[in-house]
Amino acid sequence: MPFEPRLWTEPSWEAPSGYGLMFTGGENAHPFADIAAPAPRGHVPAMTNKKPGEQSAGWVLMKHLADTAADAGVHTHYNTRVGRLVVDGDRVVGAEVVTFGERSFVKARRGLVLSAGGFGANAAMPGNHLTGTDGDDGSAIRMGQAVGAAVLHMEAGQTAFPADPALLYRSLLLDRHGNRFINEDGYPGRAGQASLFRQDRQIFLLYDDTANEETRQASGYVVEPTWVSNDLAELETEMGPAPGALTATVGLYNAAAEKGEDPVCHKSAGWVRPLKPPYGVLDLRNAMFSIFTTGRPVHVVSRRGPLARRRPVPGLCAAGRTTSGIPAWGYCSGTSLGDSTFSGQRHVPRRRQAP
Repeated sequence: MPFEPRLWTEPSWEAPSGYGLMFTGGENAHPFADIAAPAPRGHVPAMTNKKPGEQSAGWVLMKHLADTAADAGVHTHYNTRVGRLVVDGDRVVGAEVVTFGERSFVKARRGLVLSAGGFGANAAMPGNHLTGTDGDDGSAIRMGQAVGAAVLHMEAGQTAFPADPALLYRSLLLDRHGNRFINEDGYPGRAGQASLFRQDRQIFLLYDDTANEETRQASGYVVEPTWVSNDLAELETEMGPAPGALTATVGLYNAAAEKGEDPVCHKSAGWVRPLKPPYGVLDLRNAMFSIFTTGRPVHVVSRRGPLARRRPVPGLCAAGRTTSGIPAWGYCSGTSLGDSTFSGQRHVPRRRQAP
């Protein structure tokens, strides 16, 4: 697959055409940049006719993988749903499948691999665990559980932030009390997680005309604010925090920003500057948060007995987001590919020799 040797440095969900490299996981932001020297590890395949959110890097990657599988002789059965696994004793030996109402059975020669995503689109499972990606109905996870597989991190999930990253980086992300709670220049999904799991979606974005114009130039994203005012006290009346709370938050931020600093949330200096009136506020309370789950079977080990003594379910494997892998709780762009590659290359560890 071709990659353009150009680095995209603007905050965005995906680099535009002509750029093949970007920071995709907040590696260059606090707290991660304080731990290790950041490197742009996000590789974006080159393609024509890119349509963000519809036909982009993931699409072209899957086309290459699908074509390679077909060339290798892999047979794909479309419009086919797996109903349940078939076992012989403790061993998984096949699966029952349904195609346009016709039921049949597939026999596994060596084993069966579950690889069907999470469970965000299952009506019942989020009530028991969490609330996705369309089609992720949890069927593979439930089939694994049915034959004894243990599960892990079923309460975990990743959520996208409901505003453009170019605006988020240039704004102040506030809770219902008018306080900041995370640095705005990290991976947008991390801000989304904090907003959903820690703030129950009761959040606001505060910005100014400069941030709005820079966002428009960087991404073409036009922000329609919920409220606009030169007076922070007037915005407090609209937003609902305690009197003086918003004024104090902006005053503290601006005083440090004059020095290029952010001692409260440690936003990178390149994104730190004082906000000036008129101010705009985007009310994101109860906004729609796209989410996918990251909990699933633990490499299909049996749930019987303590975890340290559990053994693999014979004949059953799993890959991708159906397994509890690299993004077990936190997630950043690219780790789905790392997870699928990792689980596809894992080898069964050698048995220890008896002492």
